Amino acid sequence: MKIRLFALAAIMLMPLFSNAQEKSAADFKNEGNEALRSKDLQKALECYEQAITLWGDEAEMATVYNAADCARKLKKNERAIELFTMCENNGTYKPDYCAYYIAKAMEDIEGKEAERQTKLEASKEKYTEGKAVAFIKKDLAKIYLNEGKSHYDKASEILKECEKAKPEQYAEIQGRAKEEFKLALPLFEKAAATDETNKNAPAFINATKDQLK
Repeated sequence: MKIRLFALAAIMLMPLFSNAQEKSAADFKNEGNEALRSKDLQKALECYEQAITLWGDEAEMATVYNAADCARKLKKNERAIELFTMCENNGTYKPDYCAYYIAKAMEDIEGKEAERQTKLEASKEKYTEGKAVAFIKKDLAKIYLNEGKSHYDKASEILKECEKAKPEQYAEIQGRAKEEFKLALPLFEKAAATDETNKNAPAFINATKDQLK
């Protein structure tokens, strides 16, 4: 009889022991922090996501940011974008850096080029202070510079046609090249205006203006 009572008591106490062993969101967050300090990004991400799930709408944004950064470093770009977007939309923890890293994650996803540029342009207008602003401007200026270089290089290739062309064809060839140089110039100027520290943009502006004389 005593054995049966003991067994019954043990069964009744099992849920209590089970609940006591369940981890809280804070437990998972702390485990994630420890894993991050140990540079175990995968474990850190898993722990942070457990904490975020348990918190629900009350998720701690610093933890969401850390989870997003782990996902970014692990090249889980789609997940990084989701988490950084959650953090940016909340607006209470490093929203400017979230915006920058969203665009950064898009850089490694095929087909996101236009969306990335739009994100950087919107972020440049939205955020005007902080270190992340400089990074946003630098990346956006590089996009403008590369677009300008595409037209500049095309114009240069067109001019090479003169090497095998007859003198009477020079004007037409130079005219086509000039149209490409005209497309390149405003892009170089946008790059220079967006990021004043960009040293390549002024050089291309001067070179393009020389071609348009």
